[in-house]
Amino acid sequence: MLYTTKEQTFAGVRLQQTWSALFVLEKVLATNRPDLIIELGTGSGGLSHFFSLHAKTITFDKLNNVVKKIPEVVYNIADIFELADIAHIDELIKTNGKVFLFCDNGDKKREFVLFVPMLKKGDLVFVHDYGIEIHEKDIKATVSKYKLEPVEDEICDCAKTLLRGFRLP
Repeated sequence: MLYTTKEQTFAGVRLQQTWSALFVLEKVLATNRPDLIIELGTGSGGLSHFFSLHAKTITFDKLNNVVKKIPEVVYNIADIFELADIAHIDELIKTNGKVFLFCDNGDKKREFVLFVPMLKKGDLVFVHDYGIEIHEKDIKATVSKYKLEPVEDEICDCAKTLLRGFRLP
């Protein structure tokens, strides 16, 4: 089904996104051409594989649930809220060109609020499970403070992607 995450796969690896989310992510990544994708929350690794087709991909998760590791992805077993891991992610953002940050770990609100201030002009941030695990009220102050511009919000809603994206102007 187009709008379900149950038993979806990408390249044979479980995917915890809707097919419509892949459509939107494809459009955003092809249009914006990031140099680096940082994925917070690896899950089974299906989305990591998808991301790696678009840019260098580095993914972080506390758990090692990846079914099929591919050489194009750098996998990190880490707690992204530990100081050393925060510093590592900050360094990745600072030392690479355009960054696409994907927040889909265990505490999306905290991820968004913590890592958005590290983004550079032109970088993008997307969150998954928007409207379910993270809501407008959770990120409104950060969006306002950094004057984040919405990215494809209309299509995200129409296609029932559970995504919300922003660009730092």
